[in-house]
Amino acid sequence: MLNDGLPAHTGHAPESDPVGNVISTPITEEEYAQILARARNEPGVASGAGQQVGADWLNAGIRTGAMPIPASVAERLEGRRFGSFDAYRRAFWKAVAQEPELMGQFDRRSQEAIKKGFAPSTPKSVRVGKRDRWELDHINPLWNNGELYGADNLQIMPPKSHIEKTREDMKGYRS
Repeated sequence: MLNDGLPAHTGHAPESDPVGNVISTPITEEEYAQILARARNEPGVASGAGQQVGADWLNAGIRTGAMPIPASVAERLEGRRFGSFDAYRRAFWKAVAQEPELMGQFDRRSQEAIKKGFAPSTPKSVRVGKRDRWELDHINPLWNNGELYGADNLQIMPPKSHIEKTREDMKGYRS
């Protein structure tokens, strides 16, 4: 026990300031996933403006590994209350279905999925195992107080890029 009555840290050596206060405690990937799962079940209201996108939105996302939330979609969702992030995700894709310029960038099979509230398929080159659909990513991670339902804190990523970004995000969480 430390002088403050708390048990001594038993994991990796934590960073500390000159006074000896613990600044961070490393966690496992499983603990990280549990934190995110709990956060994604929190209700909330959609906000944010998104970004203006054009006819090259999808191809730009394939080239760069990320697409912004279109302003027209953010506008459709703004102010709506959602009981979970899953509900938001379904509504997001259904809002994309209402935008002809966006829908025209997807193949017929992906368009059918989008209309039902499911994410469209990604090109094979950016898939990882069974993860073969575009994924919503929080730019500023939830553990870092990133907005859960904020369009300006969301981007659309293929699995390969999303996994790489999440690994980088976890490094920040662990330090």
